[in-house]
Amino acid sequence: NSNNISFTGQAKGGVEKSLESYKIPVLGCDSKLIIKALEDVQNYIKNRDWFDSLESEKQLSDKTKKPIERAVFQNFTTILKDEKILLTPHDLRKVYATVCWYRLTRCKGSFTAYAATLLGHSYQSKVSGKIRPDTKTAESYDKFRITE
Repeated sequence: NSNNISFTGQAKGGVEKSLESYKIPVLGCDSKLIIKALEDVQNYIKNRDWFDSLESEKQLSDKTKKPIERAVFQNFTTILKDEKILLTPHDLRKVYATVCWYRLTRCKGSFTAYAATLLGHSYQSKVSGKIRPDTKTAESYDKFRITE
């Protein structure tokens, strides 16, 4: 819908997690723009002379890592130029989690539990069998703060 997108393809956690679907909130635009941007990126990659459809996701990730880091540096670092912070692609996930927690929950509840759930970090409890948020992993997302 216009406020959420459904995401599949979690990179970590094996085949089962990669097939699981996650609802991700959309901030600041219609979800159709995000889907179109994803399609544009996928088409861009598929049309590179180095692209090989038989390569693994790991091989493709290795080839695209540096260009993505450059794009993040060129397009997002200027936002924080006065802070002298160099953003990484992973930092964008941290910023996203912080903004969602602030805007969608008004900072209610635990940030790490929210970030873990939002970003698909979970584990199955060996005792109860229930899916639990992996707050230990999500602690690394607690990097940015929203200031008034």
